[in-house]
Amino acid sequence: MKPRVQIEIGCRSLIEPYSDRLITSLVDTQFREADFIEKPFSVPSVNPERTLLEKIFLLHEEFQKGQEKIRVDRLSRHLYDLYMLCHSEFKDKALNDEKLYREIVQHRFEFNKIADIDYSLHSAQTINPIPPDTIIKKWEQDYETMRLEMLYSENRPTFSEIIETLKKLKSEINSLNWTIAV
Repeated sequence: MKPRVQIEIGCRSLIEPYSDRLITSLVDTQFREADFIEKPFSVPSVNPERTLLEKIFLLHEEFQKGQEKIRVDRLSRHLYDLYMLCHSEFKDKALNDEKLYREIVQHRFEFNKIADIDYSLHSAQTINPIPPDTIIKKWEQDYETMRLEMLYSENRPTFSEIIETLKKLKSEINSLNWTIAV
């Protein structure tokens, strides 16, 4: 783990939908009366409903790989992020937007295609963001490391709570009649 923030950018990124968000530094919020503070500035930011769908697809793609190719290290953060997004208004927003669902899958297929991934399995009925039984213990260990080193909230969910939430999410998505043909 490194004490840094990683900002991911790229010309192949899909930015829609997005909203402008005001950003203020932590220093400025602590020293509001100081003469060195900067005014908040606007940054175009991807909307959370898109982030939720992207994380679902990222995990689904990862778990389609052969067992020896599935990555683990530091990826359980996506499970945690999905858990948090599932407990927000953005879950329903994402699951009520078939157009956005299709656009993201199509964009991933065209610009971020991963070898040996069957993108037709991104259909709502077959999507699965849950680690397979064969590697779930490794993902749990990764999450426990992250939970101890990176999550400071007193209300940190257990791995079991995350998996139960994702099972409900999977069931909800699988009940949608959205078929993908790429």
